[in-house]
Amino acid sequence: MSDGESIAGREREVTFHTTGVLTREQVEEVFNAVYWHGDQQGAKQCKVLDGIDALRATIEQQAQELGRCKSEKNDAVIELYRKLDAKDAELTASQARCREMEERKDAAYLERNHLVAALARCFPSGIRKTAIEGWSDDWHGCVYIDLPAGQISYHYHDAQADLFFGLPAYDKPYDGHTKEQVHDRLQSAQLQAILAAREARIAELEDWQKIVLGSGTEQETVIRMAANEYTKTAVQCWKDHTKKIEAERDAAVQEAGRLREVLEYYAQTAIGARAIAALKAQQAAGDSPAGQTPPNFREAP
Repeated sequence: MSDGESIAGREREVTFHTTGVLTREQVEEVFNAVYWHGDQQGAKQCKVLDGIDALRATIEQQAQELGRCKSEKNDAVIELYRKLDAKDAELTASQARCREMEERKDAAYLERNHLVAALARCFPSGIRKTAIEGWSDDWHGCVYIDLPAGQISYHYHDAQADLFFGLPAYDKPYDGHTKEQVHDRLQSAQLQAILAAREARIAELEDWQKIVLGSGTEQETVIRMAANEYTKTAVQCWKDHTKKIEAERDAAVQEAGRLREVLEYYAQTAIGARAIAALKAQQAAGDSPAGQTPPNFREAP
């Protein structure tokens, strides 16, 4: 039914109410109008229901999407917590390794300083607080040792100060030595100690030679007279022993000579070269007139 027909039907309905006369055609028109109105209301209701269904579907879809997002978010949070736990485990392991390395370093310093303390009792030495860049205040303790070849020094922790108990205060200035120079001076002291031991052994062998061959003090003469009373076999044994001692003495003399040559060569190449260079530099600058004492090359930088 069109809009025009609907208007005409309503006009007839008005006419019916005014005249009180209702024809068959008017009854049909009224019925059709009521039916059409019901169809329109039903269509509207269907549209409303369809909208509600669509809205419900949309809400369910959004609810599913929200649930999926929450699930993904929970999974992401769980993964982040898992990674955080892994990082915490790595950090704990790293801290444990750092503590172990720190303990090993402190143990190495303690072992070294035991040897340094023993060396400090063998040569002129002293202690003094000496700051060093990048080190904490509890590592500023320093022991200085004057070797024949020059000054050396080592730092120690406050907890290791008992190793150097009794050493006097060191009042000499720091000569600027490097680690390489410390190693060179220690090697020079080692060679000098070996040479001194060899020379002492040579002197001992020479004393025994005097006793065996019959020269020396009255006590040695008495020993010689007693030896003359031995049998020829005993005398032969003494002679064999003398030959052995002479061989050892000759070997010791040769070894001492070799060590002396090594020491002289080392002094010429390592220390003497610095002294000559320093002297030439002062002579070139005109600061070292003839007859002046050469500078102390151990104090050169």
